[in-house]
Amino acid sequence: MSTPQYPEAGTVTESAMDSLLPSDRAPGEARILWVHAHPDDESIATGGSIAHYARAGASNVLLTMTRGERGEVIPAPLRHLEVGQPGCPDTDGTALGLYRVGELDDAAAALGLSDRFFAGETPALDESVGFANGLGRYLDSGMSWGDNGRAQPAEDVSPAALTSATEDEAAAHVAAAIREIRPHVVVTYCDDGGYGHPDTCAPITSRCSASTRPRRRRTVQKSGTSHSCGAPRRRRSR
Repeated sequence: MSTPQYPEAGTVTESAMDSLLPSDRAPGEARILWVHAHPDDESIATGGSIAHYARAGASNVLLTMTRGERGEVIPAPLRHLEVGQPGCPDTDGTALGLYRVGELDDAAAALGLSDRFFAGETPALDESVGFANGLGRYLDSGMSWGDNGRAQPAEDVSPAALTSATEDEAAAHVAAAIREIRPHVVVTYCDDGGYGHPDTCAPITSRCSASTRPRRRRTVQKSGTSHSCGAPRRRRSR
């Protein structure tokens, strides 16, 4: 068995940004879109930041790409929900996904999210593109370790998984959310996915600029580096 290889840990530098927001935008006027792969990623990776900006009055909106159906279950009382474990009621992670949706609802309330939705739910749905998998949503890709020690999708990854979709298709649904929400900032993963999970490595948001047809420039936050992102033309009524 190969030795797992994780991306190198990031470092904080003197020139690091001290705010996610554009310099001309007060927190109480800001809309932030957080894009994550699975339920609990929002809490583990960005929970402190979400709560901070919620307390400051920002509108925090979460887009979760999958329901985390193929996650590893650590607590012993819940281990039967993990696919392949004794007592698991299914082979596709449906039960685990439903449980994690409930956890996500609790996290959303605790963190102060203004709204949350999955890819395939309004507004993260581009009906002109749809889903080639015919399911109308993406499944968790699972994870295994390749011969090179790098994380890869599970050996039995579903054709409906996020990593089975084309980048353009997945990006179109993220772009639809951007056009509707008109965020001042989009926060997502760096290119290595933080710890290398294939779903978090999916380079979705980086492809959204071309899809949103920019009029003004906004900020995309990726692993401590700010990038410009086109602000969509549609204006929110609220």
